[in-house]
Amino acid sequence: MNAIISLFIAICLLANTAAFSPAPSSFIRRAPHSSRAYPTTHFSISPSSAGPAVLERPKTQVKISQEVKKDSSKTKAKGWQLRIYNDSLNTREHVARCLVQVTGKSESEAYQLMMNAHKHGIAIVGIWMFEQAEAYKEALVQTGLVADITPIE
Repeated sequence: MNAIISLFIAICLLANTAAFSPAPSSFIRRAPHSSRAYPTTHFSISPSSAGPAVLERPKTQVKISQEVKKDSSKTKAKGWQLRIYNDSLNTREHVARCLVQVTGKSESEAYQLMMNAHKHGIAIVGIWMFEQAEAYKEALVQTGLVADITPIE
């Protein structure tokens, strides 16, 4: 029993010595116009484990603008299709990530839509009512994608 207590005390003493030892001079900085030294904190970021990228779904829902005015031509449509176009500015990964985050598509659906737009120049993302299609289009345009909506008659 005494051996365990002695070991515990030795460990505590070693831990306290390391915790309260003076900081090396490279970690001491002097405040401007002061002779008083204070320690600085240095952070390092360790690389995470290598692996495939995971596209994350949005944490908040897309808010539909209340400023959208409904006229007779918009209410007669059976639905509105949201289309994206291929461009040379956005990477394929960015396009797929935006589709997942904005529209809530699965990663595989987003990848297929991105490849369709890449190969054919255009892809139909989906068909929604006007307000939802307009909200998705605006959100995709804000992320830098080229998108539009057209009515389905």
